[in-house]
Amino acid sequence: MSGRPFYMVCRTPKHAASETKPQARYESRAEATEVARRLANTHDAPFTVLEAVGTIHPDGQSKDLFAGT
Repeated sequence: MSGRPFYMVCRTPKHAASETKPQARYESRAEATEVARRLANTHDAPFTVLEAVGTIHPDGQSKDLFAGT
């Protein structure tokens, strides 16, 4: 994974056990926001923009997505 953050969009969860399944990555917050806006209007439901802040590996070590930027 690159050292750059990325964004995803999902339907806003209605409760703690709600499943959200973001399926695409976006390079910019603006792009993700536009996609969320289109989805919200199309589906008449709220959508949330998510920002990835780190990756957790099985060995317990996390990598900073902002390192090297």
